[in-house]
Amino acid sequence: MLAQSQLLKTTEAAVVAGVDVQTVNKLIDEDILPKELFVQNDGRRGLPGGCAAINFHIHTAGILDAMERRRAS
Repeated sequence: MLAQSQLLKTTEAAVVAGVDVQTVNKLIDEDILPKELFVQNDGRRGLPGGCAAINFHIHTAGILDAMERRRAS
C-alpha cells in the first residue's frame, strides 16, 4: 500500500477522474468500486489508479450495464 501522503483525498480523486466529489462518494458508499482502491481509516483516500476506475465507470454508463462495468473494474 502507498504511504498516506501518496493517496488522494476524494476531492482530489474527483478532479483527476473528471467527476464531482459526490459521485466519488457514491461509488464508494454503494460498494461499486473495488475496496482495494480506497482506504477509509482517517478520512477517505484513494489510490491514484482508482481515478481511472471512477472515470471508466461513469463514462461507460451509457454503453455498458452495471454488471459489465463491475466486471471490468
